Amino acid sequence: MKLARNSSSSILGLIPARGGSRRLPQKNIRNFAGRPLIAWTIKAAQYANKIDFVAVSTENPHISEISKKLSVDCVIDRPSSLAADDTSTTDVVLHALQFLRKKNLNFSALVLLQPTSPLRTNIHIDEACSIFESKNLSGL
Repeated sequence: MKLARNSSSSILGLIPARGGSRRLPQKNIRNFAGRPLIAWTIKAAQYANKIDFVAVSTENPHISEISKKLSVDCVIDRPSSLAADDTSTTDVVLHALQFLRKKNLNFSALVLLQPTSPLRTNIHIDEACSIFESKNLSGL
C-alpha cells in the first residue's frame, strides 16, 4: 500500500462496516461469490491506484479479523455507540479521522467505500478520484 503521511495529496479509502443489520444480520461478512462481502471492497480499494491508505471502521471482531487478514492498513475500533441503526455516516467518518489524526495520519481527501457495493472495482474508484481531482475540489 502506498502511504503518504501528512501529504497534501494523499487519499484515504474508508470502509465503514458494522456487524449489525436490521434486515440481514452479519451481512458484511456473509459469503458473496466465494468471499466475505467486505473483502470485495477491501480488494478494490487496495488495487485502486489513487487510494493511498485503506482503513476499516468497525465494532465487530469478525469484520476486524477479516480486514486484518486482508492486510488493510488500519482497522479502527469503533465504539458500539457509533454502530447503531441510527448512527450517521458523518459521525463514523469524524471518529475515523480523529483516530487517524491521533496517529499522525492526515489526508487531503477521503473516499467512502460502503462494503455493500461489491461490484464497484478499483477502476471505478480511480475514475471517481480522477473526476474529483479534475474539478479541483477540496476533500477534507
